[in-house]
Amino acid sequence: MTPWQPQAEARAAAREAAETRLAVSQLFPLIPPGLVEALCKRFPEITRPPRVITSDREVWMAVGMRDMLDTIQEVYEEQQQNIDPTLL
Repeated sequence: MTPWQPQAEARAAAREAAETRLAVSQLFPLIPPGLVEALCKRFPEITRPPRVITSDREVWMAVGMRDMLDTIQEVYEEQQQNIDPTLL
């Protein structure tokens, strides 16, 4: 093993991860900032434990909705970093 081989592997892994993120963000239509803001208000982060009377299904649904919003927000941020200024 050469001394620079681990560095080359690390660079290749980082490049692959960046390409994967870019590919995922390209699968989505351009996300407007107002949508992200409105969804964040409608589905805030879960910061308190569920009440005793909350069913498991309700908890799963709330977690799933928030997880989807986190994904949308992540894609939005990636799109903002990679946006083509001519599209604005």
